[in-house]
Amino acid sequence: AEALAASLAELEALERDLPSAPKPSEGLAPPDRERAAAAFLRAGVLCHDIQSRFARPMIDKADRYLRSSLAYRETALARVYLGSAHIIQARDAASVISKVAEANAGLKEADAAVKAAPDDLLVRAIRVECTIGLPEMFKRLDTVTSDLKILLERYAKSPESFNGVFPPSRVFELKAEELDLRGKSSMAAQYRARAKELQGPAEGGR
Repeated sequence: AEALAASLAELEALERDLPSAPKPSEGLAPPDRERAAAAFLRAGVLCHDIQSRFARPMIDKADRYLRSSLAYRETALARVYLGSAHIIQARDAASVISKVAEANAGLKEADAAVKAAPDDLLVRAIRVECTIGLPEMFKRLDTVTSDLKILLERYAKSPESFNGVFPPSRVFELKAEELDLRGKSSMAAQYRARAKELQGPAEGGR
């Protein structure tokens, strides 16, 4: 309850400073576009995280703010969060039809984001986070495996590139989940052990 209250208070503060226009006007200066895009992105991500963590209905707001961010400036990060928001909505939807429709909409956005920024480790990590739990009918496990392979290879070559971006331990945890889904529990245990080794105050995070 405390964490939820803090997140809602943070959102309220962000919303007070959001630009009044959901789309840029003609002739708006590039720095103003950048500031508006960043502000809408922060608000959209926070709405996304509130629904993800607390199952509190926030996806309509997340969708609106993230689309406004994209209107001011197209970024792969805003687009992958938009995709993730709809996959979270699929998780929380009441009907099977809504679940499938929301998941498919989210996958389209997440895939477009990775296609636009294939080397962005955070964008790829978010795609893993939002798709690894999807039912088998969506046939996403091979994509998850491929994404994790890229992330793990990136970590092996340049662990410092994760600093302040995404926790490396979480990549190893996600790899363990993927191996569990493939029935490889002994290998999964090795990745979980490595994840525990990496956890700590020095680890980079989102």
